[in-house]
Amino acid sequence: MHKHILNKYKIKKTGVIHIGAHVAEEIQQYIDLELKNIIYIEANPKLIEPLKQKLSKYNHVKVYNKAISNTKRSKPLYLVANVMSSSLYQLNREDISAGISFHGIEYVDCDTLDNFILTNNINMIEYNLLVLDTQNSEYDILSKADETLKHIDYIQTEVFYKPYYQNGISFNKVNNLLISKGFKLVREDVSKDGAAGDCHYIRSEYDSK
Repeated sequence: MHKHILNKYKIKKTGVIHIGAHVAEEIQQYIDLELKNIIYIEANPKLIEPLKQKLSKYNHVKVYNKAISNTKRSKPLYLVANVMSSSLYQLNREDISAGISFHGIEYVDCDTLDNFILTNNINMIEYNLLVLDTQNSEYDILSKADETLKHIDYIQTEVFYKPYYQNGISFNKVNNLLISKGFKLVREDVSKDGAAGDCHYIRSEYDSK
């Protein structure tokens, strides 16, 4: 999350929903931003207890174990040695040197973001920032999040420019979807190999202020 983007466009920070928690590497950044409401959602059940232990000292942080997608049914979570790359999509290749090698499958219950927000009684007035880091399932999440996106002013999402995962979703598809939802791309951070990156979007009306 880029503080200068929030400042430049005068986006008031209420709280963040971060999908694809891993081990909450960004928590200090969120604390420094003085976010009063923080939600982490992680699909991999093996990461939940370490997450809760790490974040237990923060009363304003909530952790949920759920795979957010475009459906409410069970899906396979493809596990890799480098758990950051585990995904609801299967790898197109394996890179042993980077710890990216297939490590098995765990079936996880999925939900759409809109339904997850509803069933967990989450007050979206308290959250206007969204971070997605789910290894190529970001489009699936966003495509079934119409009600949630009405409350979001800033999105940071991982994107893929090359076919890292089988049947993976390209940057263009994610970008076109977010434009159609009323968001504007204001920054791209691309990896050195050009395969992936993080894109930062704001609600379009902020660009005209």
